[in-house]
Amino acid sequence: MRTHVHALTDSIYGADVQLLVGAKPCLTSWLTRHGYPPDDEEASADGKTIELVHPTRGAVWIVWLPPDVALSTIAHECVHLAAEVLRDRDVVLTRDSEEAYAYYVSAMFEQMRAALHPTRRPSPRRRRRRRRRRDAA
Repeated sequence: MRTHVHALTDSIYGADVQLLVGAKPCLTSWLTRHGYPPDDEEASADGKTIELVHPTRGAVWIVWLPPDVALSTIAHECVHLAAEVLRDRDVVLTRDSEEAYAYYVSAMFEQMRAALHPTRRPSPRRRRRRRRRRDAA
C-alpha cells in the first residue's frame, strides 16, 4: 500500500507537521527512505506521533495514521501532537494555557479528518439532475 503524505498548516505556532496515511510498514519505509531510524513500536499501533529533527528544517512532526482510522484515534494523536508542539514552543499546560491546547487540537483534528475523510462533492452531472428535479417541482 502506498503512503499518502499531507502537509498540515499550522498557522498558530508555525510547526512543520506531516500526516502520513498508510499501513504500518509504510511508516517504517518512509522513515528509512528519508534518513530517519525505523520505528521500533509494535505493528499493532493504531497511530503514532513522532518528532524528528530535520537537518535544514529543524523540528518536524510526523503523524502516522492508517487509512481506516477511527475518529477517536485522530483525536488521540492530535492531543499528542499538541503536547509536543506546544512543549517545544515553551507553552506549559496550565489553566491559563488550556485554551491554546484545546484550540490547537481542534485545528489539527479538522485538517486530519479532512485529509482522511474528504467530503465528496456531487459530480456536475448529478448536480444538473438535482437542479432539473428541483425546477420541475
